[in-house]
Amino acid sequence: KRGSQIALHRHRTIVDSSNLEMAEALSRCLQYMILSDEPTGALDRKTSEEIMHCLQELNDEGMTIIIVTHDGEIAKKCRRKVMLVDGVLCNDV
Repeated sequence: KRGSQIALHRHRTIVDSSNLEMAEALSRCLQYMILSDEPTGALDRKTSEEIMHCLQELNDEGMTIIIVTHDGEIAKKCRRKVMLVDGVLCNDV
């Protein structure tokens, strides 16, 4: 069933997208990966911690998690950090 959301993994991860065909293609190709753009951006601290805990659990289970964030506290929780400045890779730790 087509809708405004697509479940990518175990009905736990949802992608909202205005470009549904692209989201569907990603869901087929990236069954073991989560792309998350500012996952805690508009959330309170407690909910942010819960979301990050869930993402960390999924990563511990072997799922690749890609997080785009401007929040230094969120970045500190990530195992690998790749920094882009003006679209250019400037740091990969």
